Amino acid sequence: IGCAMTLRYWNDSVNPAVWIAIFYVFIMCLNLFGVRGFAETEFWLSLIKIIAIVIFIIIGIVLICGGGPHSNGYIGAKYWHDPGAFVKPVFKGLCNTFVSAAFSFGGAELVVLTANESRKIESISRAAKGTFWRIAVFYITTVVIIGCLVPSNDERLLGASSDVDVTASPFVIALSNTGSFGDKVSHFMNAVILIAVLSVCNSCVYAASRVIQSLGASRQLPSFCGYIDRKGRPLVGIGICGVFGLLGFLVASSKEGEVFTWLFALCSISSFFTWFCICFSQVRFRLALKAQGRSSDEIVYKSMLGFWGGVLGCILNILLIAGEIYVSLFPLGGSPNAEGFFQYCLSIPIMIFVYFCHRIYRKNWTDWIISTKNIDLDTGRKVEDLELMKHEILTEKARIASKPLYY
Repeated sequence: IGCAMTLRYWNDSVNPAVWIAIFYVFIMCLNLFGVRGFAETEFWLSLIKIIAIVIFIIIGIVLICGGGPHSNGYIGAKYWHDPGAFVKPVFKGLCNTFVSAAFSFGGAELVVLTANESRKIESISRAAKGTFWRIAVFYITTVVIIGCLVPSNDERLLGASSDVDVTASPFVIALSNTGSFGDKVSHFMNAVILIAVLSVCNSCVYAASRVIQSLGASRQLPSFCGYIDRKGRPLVGIGICGVFGLLGFLVASSKEGEVFTWLFALCSISSFFTWFCICFSQVRFRLALKAQGRSSDEIVYKSMLGFWGGVLGCILNILLIAGEIYVSLFPLGGSPNAEGFFQYCLSIPIMIFVYFCHRIYRKNWTDWIISTKNIDLDTGRKVEDLELMKHEILTEKARIASKPLYY
């Protein structure tokens, strides 16, 4: 659906179901090539995205400073003052963006799935730790540039008049607002947006199929979901993703906007819960090591903030969930209503329902939390020879320490 919306920038006469069919077949075929096909595709798609974002940042800075042919003059922080960077009331407006932000920033946990199929785990660790800098450079910088080039009341923004009327992403609007030069470059940027959306599709099918396979292998889904063929492809998982992918053809329905809103509501703030569980597991893991008299040196690849990073993550995710519930109960520019609340918080009752169903099925009401002294810290550990791995890690740390400060 995202691909079809992106293509409407060039042509809105073609039935979007046609684009859905083309991209659906393309993505499903891509995932049948296995992990090597996924990795190779993502490498080139990501390279294009990074080059495009760097180009966008450079052009954006030039345009903000009043450069470029047919420029409308110095822009600076004009739109930060008129119509303003924040919608009033500011706190509620900020809370209102949490779901979209979580949907955009979510997905970094995908690195765990790729680590399981990687030859060199240390390269995955290095990539994961570099995520902070990539977010700081690519996300935050581009958001600031877009904020300088796009007024918050632009009619082409998603949700300005209706979700159906969107014709471009903020990247494209930012460039097209700056005269004929920007209008030409905006076509290039829209093509990059299309590539980025395809990359998201590819990653989502890869991730979801692996999660389905893992749940099947651990008997938390029917055992046939854990099937893997000789080439290492979780075909049942890919097939289940393909079935749900057919929902994309709802784009041809007149109720497409409503359906899309409710589908979005299903996964709205689930990423906050996901990351709360990840952080809480990290905290419990560290406490279990201490309770069982084991050293944290057993952790081959440590997170930068360690135990307290997990605590901070738990607190922040609870605050984000609370903020989202608040803005759902008391919506921005409207009166409280049940439909509006569930459009943002539908995932909360669903997760509570599924949790209790799982308890009823397993019949384990007493062991809802395991004592830190009884947590199993060894089953499933990939590193068998810990001493050998420690030596390799110390050698790698020494190599990195010898590098210049910027490295």
